[in-house]
Amino acid sequence: MALAFYYDDSQYRAAILPASAVQCLRSNAARDSIYNLWGGGNSVNLVSSTPTAQSGALLMMGRTDELAHSLIYDSGVNNIENIWCSDDVLVVFYFRCHIAGTGALGLAGHTHTVVSVAPLSKYWGHTRQSLPVGQGCNGWWPLYPWQGEADIYNGGIPLAWIRDRVRQVDNRPAFQGYNF
Repeated sequence: MALAFYYDDSQYRAAILPASAVQCLRSNAARDSIYNLWGGGNSVNLVSSTPTAQSGALLMMGRTDELAHSLIYDSGVNNIENIWCSDDVLVVFYFRCHIAGTGALGLAGHTHTVVSVAPLSKYWGHTRQSLPVGQGCNGWWPLYPWQGEADIYNGGIPLAWIRDRVRQVDNRPAFQGYNF
């Protein structure tokens, strides 16, 4: 399975659960890079131009090395520096899963990291006070805020920062037996 990037509009919140996120990322609407999903510019604003003018989640999935390389490429070559949201604060969640390969009986495969960068209240429905820091949310685990970090970015999260955090969770096993 190759890299996948997907924008989930908050009016649908189709990727609020891990299994649904993987389904979205495996759909025909997914793209192979942030640049190919977003089109250009040095910043990705998660406020879309939908009829409801809501914010959505930027989802990404891949093996750690592939995902990190893609984020380096989008930053260095495509000049995308950060992800931000003009109408809410952002949180970053992740989960790890095993996606079966195409070998005999589908036994081969790889562990993938799935990341969601989304507005705290408009997508997840939480406030800073109700955010379950350290406990996860709907089967997702926190990348930011993480382990005692006090504030949530609202001015933008650099792609380099997301890449570094993805590398840090690479040595953790797939959570909760998610297999696809």
